[in-house]
Amino acid sequence: MKILLIAIILLPILFIAARLGIAHYSQLSIATGYSVQGNSKQLDDCPESPNCQCSQATRSAQQVAPFDYSLNRDEVIAKLESVIAQQAGVEIKKSDSDYLWATYKTKLMGYLDDVEFLLDNEGVLQVRSASRLGKSDLGANKKRIDALRALLDGKI
Repeated sequence: MKILLIAIILLPILFIAARLGIAHYSQLSIATGYSVQGNSKQLDDCPESPNCQCSQATRSAQQVAPFDYSLNRDEVIAKLESVIAQQAGVEIKKSDSDYLWATYKTKLMGYLDDVEFLLDNEGVLQVRSASRLGKSDLGANKKRIDALRALLDGKI
């Protein structure tokens, strides 16, 4: 009986401590914007860990298709920002004429994930979604990109 009582008391305390520690540690961003090589703009490649998806990834397991858009180039990021900002747990960190960076906070543990969009010089809307912590994301970044693609369909 004492062991059960101790477990009932300790488990919530451990959960809260883990949540606070993870939330603090996950404040370290992995979004670094983009690089320019010659006339080409490029989002950073994904790390080797499988917790990242990117339309410009060099490893096939981490590749996703870029986003299609039909709006004028000048309107794409503004519309993207407007739609994304309405989602729960999202904070827009940076937005300019060709780049948007937002963070998504997970519901249960408060992890922060970074999502970036880049309008490259070839008129393609590139995307990158990466978890800040952990090795595996259990497909969360792919699901997020798929959900964003469905949400933005016909709006950009």
